[in-house]
Amino acid sequence: MSEPHRTPPPVVFPRAPTEAEWSAMTVTEQDAAVERIRLALDAMREAMSEGTLHSRPKTRALTTLTDFFERARRRVFLASELAVLYPGEPVFVPDILAVLDTDPDKEVESWVVAREGRGVDFVLELRNLGRKHKDLRENVAEYARLGVREYFTFDVRTKMLRGFHLAGSQRAYVPVLGQGGRLPSTVLGLDLAVIDGRLRFFSDTAQVLDSGEIVGMLERMVSERDERLEDAEERAAKEAARADRAEAELAELRKRLGPLE
Repeated sequence: MSEPHRTPPPVVFPRAPTEAEWSAMTVTEQDAAVERIRLALDAMREAMSEGTLHSRPKTRALTTLTDFFERARRRVFLASELAVLYPGEPVFVPDILAVLDTDPDKEVESWVVAREGRGVDFVLELRNLGRKHKDLRENVAEYARLGVREYFTFDVRTKMLRGFHLAGSQRAYVPVLGQGGRLPSTVLGLDLAVIDGRLRFFSDTAQVLDSGEIVGMLERMVSERDERLEDAEERAAKEAARADRAEAELAELRKRLGPLE
């Protein structure tokens, strides 16, 4: 008889120091506490395996957003798999996070709210084989309680996209209502949608392209222009050849007819 399927136990993440504990520490002690948490998370990551079904759309989303905000000259800090430490709370490591009005080139090993003076504004989780209850129940409750303004989740298998945002001053989420298959993100100033099974972003009516897609588009435009130039040159060469033949035929005819009186 086969063994019954057992749901794996939930992963227990380390807890960040409370505000009182953090304030009582020296800077050296604070750094050591954060480093201990980081090492514990690294050990947990080593025991996990991430497939391409999860990693590729995550990388595409991060690259697309990074390129877009750089072109738009918006100060948005983006990170993937960065540990977030809220005082006294279990550490969480979202697939993608965003913090507005922050240096996009900021170098940090983790986002320590007690040190940065603020939490994160946006979280995107890409669900693959994890616990559905965690993404759609636990995260919805916890991120809202922590004051994360928006939380989006995309199931890479079912292609289901969901969004949640804080309603007023309440620390509770309400679903983001879509229109035309697109879910608006007030934080990002973009719409999220699933197009041909892929998570995409829209600015107004235009689909946001990453640098690779823009390069590909420009290369196609250059190639099409070169083809048009080649066609034009070929047509010009044919016209010139026809003109040369006509001129030669006219000269031959005049030679045969002799001088006209």
